[in-house]
Order: sequence, then structure tokens, then C-alpha cells
Amino acid sequence: MSKMPLPTETRLLAAALKHFALSGYEGASTRQITQEAKANISAIPYYFKSKEGLYRAVLAHIAAIVKKDLTEEAQLVREALARPRLSQTESQILTHRVLSRFVRLLVSGKVSPSMARIFLREQMEPTASFRVFYEETMRPMHEILTALLARGANLPYPSEQATLAAHAILGQVVIFKTHREAALRRLGWRDYGEKEVEKIIATVLTHTDFILTAYRKGQGRAL
Repeated sequence: MSKMPLPTETRLLAAALKHFALSGYEGASTRQITQEAKANISAIPYYFKSKEGLYRAVLAHIAAIVKKDLTEEAQLVREALARPRLSQTESQILTHRVLSRFVRLLVSGKVSPSMARIFLREQMEPTASFRVFYEETMRPMHEILTALLARGANLPYPSEQATLAAHAILGQVVIFKTHREAALRRLGWRDYGEKEVEKIIATVLTHTDFILTAYRKGQGRAL
């Protein structure tokens, strides 16, 4: 029995993801996207209204994958933060859980190289559609981690200091995706297998604990 072809909308999203990642929003050709998707050029306005609409759909697709993978942890953290007294130990355990999940998501095949390129490009040269990715994935994740760190490190919340700390901690995770080849070469690894991922998680959590301890002891630099 022959395989049923993928819907046109799905094929367009897959082709668009590839071409937007390689060439950026301005450089990507809608003609090349439709040719690769084996679709008529009129399919883009039919399904997505415009090239910009197609790009927003790609960003929303990436956001949905990230959001779905982190939903369980996000809900646990929100419930914990709603309690009037969340101990530093509980906060630290939840921080470990969120970061561990984020590492696994980012270095696994769920976030493809094309998705990572679009993510990085939007950071360096944000388009008008950046808010889709920011509001759907980055901001919620950042707010959760910031609140946890504030509880675990005796930092005021909300505060610039807690937000900066969260950004720095997330950065040490993201670099294993954006600088993957450099990491593999320096470490002599062939790929990110389960053993390697566990080592990355252990390193990230160790650094995070050092940061939390320093703030608790008042060793963080005043802003």
C-alpha cells in the first residue's frame, strides 16, 4: 500500500523551515519553498495569506514544540510558586528539573538545526514576527526560571538582578546547541548521546548551584 502524501500545508511548513533557516526571512524565496513542497505558488496565500504569514506559522510551529515539551515542568513550577512558602531546597530541586528538561529538549533531535538557526537569527536580527517566539516560549520560560532563582537565591522578585541571573544561566544551556560543533571537537565526542547529555546536565546544574550559593552568601556583585 502506497504512503499517503503529506497535506500541502505540512509540506509548505517543512520546506519553509529549511529555507528560512538557510537564507533568513528576506533571503528565502517563496518560489523555492513551493517547488520543494511540490505545491503551487498560490498555496502560500491560500494557507498562510502571505510570506510573512508563512514565517509566523514556522515560528509558531517551533514554539509549539518547545511549549509542549516543557508543559509539565512549567505547571509544576507555577503550582509551587503559588504556595506562600516555597523553601530554598524545593526551589533548587525545581530549578534542576526545569534546566534538565531544557537541556534534553535543546540538544535532542526535537529542536532541529534549522530550528536552532532560526532561533539564533531572530536573536541577532529580530523580525517583526519575533514577538511570536518571545511571547510563546522565551518569556514564559524566562519568567519561571527567574522566579525560581529569586526564591532559591534570596533575590528580590521581580528584579533586574534576578532576570539577569536567569538569562546568564539559560545562556550556558543554549551554547551547547548554538556552538555544538565546537563543543564536540573540544571534548572529542562524536555526538550528544545519552551519556554526553547527562554530563552536560551535571555541568549546568553544578554551575547553577554555585550561582545560587554565591547569592545566598551575599557574594553576588551589587547592581
